[in-house]
Amino acid sequence: MCNLSGLIMGYRDDFYIPENITGYTGSAMSNPTVYFEYQCFFGRITQHYHRADNIGRSLVGCSNDHYIANYSKAITDPEILRELYLNKAEYGGMFEFYNGAIQHISRTSFTPIKKGHSQIRSSLSLAIYAFPNMKFKSIKDCINLYLNSRKDNDYFFNWVKPNFAYNTLEALKRDISKACGEKDMRSKDMKAFLDRHSSF
Repeated sequence: MCNLSGLIMGYRDDFYIPENITGYTGSAMSNPTVYFEYQCFFGRITQHYHRADNIGRSLVGCSNDHYIANYSKAITDPEILRELYLNKAEYGGMFEFYNGAIQHISRTSFTPIKKGHSQIRSSLSLAIYAFPNMKFKSIKDCINLYLNSRKDNDYFFNWVKPNFAYNTLEALKRDISKACGEKDMRSKDMKAFLDRHSSF
């Protein structure tokens, strides 16, 4: 596969690279959601979803307790089982755990892929080039992180810095500005959201 990395400038191009792909949900050949992980960092690229604001690259998170599993009878932790029940998870579906709780659930199962070069990794890598931008949902999350941090300096150091690895508030603002500059901001939902947060 040819190296296309020099042709795009996307959100967190240092992280969203083929080597960091760990697996996918959905069909490998039909717009799967592609999962990435490196050390404590994790994220995903959603290629198809019924809501347009949830398509693209997710905000990269950081957590030492992050893991992905499929809901099966092998899960015996009562706290995990309780959360799966409360979230109406189904057997076979994937769940993502970090920061001490289940944070994301999928109705489809997670298929891990092995390290190294493979045909499946090459196929999944196409999502990186097809979706270089941060999803609207993550832009909204970033704006909320920024505004909360401006109101409370402790919020930045106690929540944003450890969970999203931003060393400065200015770095977070740069990512927001870059994401907003690359997105089609004509979406009614996004325009309304930005109007409500015009102090940004």
